[in-house]
Amino acid sequence: MKKFEKHIFLLSMLIFPLCAKAEVTPFMQRRCDDFFSSSPIDVEINYDYGELEYDTSKSTEEMAKLFSAHNSGRIPENTVNGLTVQCYYPSKITVDTGFKDTTIYIANRLKSGSCRFELTKRHEQTHLALGKAGLDAQIALIRKMLPAIVKKHGAIVSEESKDVVEQELFDAYNNEINQLRQMMNDATNAEQQKLDTA
Repeated sequence: MKKFEKHIFLLSMLIFPLCAKAEVTPFMQRRCDDFFSSSPIDVEINYDYGELEYDTSKSTEEMAKLFSAHNSGRIPENTVNGLTVQCYYPSKITVDTGFKDTTIYIANRLKSGSCRFELTKRHEQTHLALGKAGLDAQIALIRKMLPAIVKKHGAIVSEESKDVVEQELFDAYNNEINQLRQMMNDATNAEQQKLDTA
């Protein structure tokens, strides 16, 4: 059985309004682009070639049936004298998520230390705290649900290349995790909007 260690790097774009629905300006976009371009991306690759096993008990007819079973019923064009089938499943999944480099903007017309300045600062810090609480809740939910998601999709026995199977598993897991994230983002955004309308 082939076993590989799969790390899922979710490029999680957790978008929480950290201030009242601010318009994205070219300045803000450039600043964000600068942060991104100067931040190293951590790439971790782990692999395992697994154990090799030979099975010489099958006839060419049985191997043709195996071929069809692993290829959506497709009939082999030639006599099947050899067939390599691998079992793929993750032994470890790493999820990287979060947000980086937050900026709270306070209008320069407010004097630092003034009552209005401090009130505005606390309001924006409350937005930030809501965003962090939302992220913490998201992490807890993903940690709880990911094992069930992996089990649901199970192991894949395939003749396809490792890259194809990894992508298939990644897409399946990522799709379900993104649904969880969207649900959590919606809840957090609702709390952010309540703060601005209170």
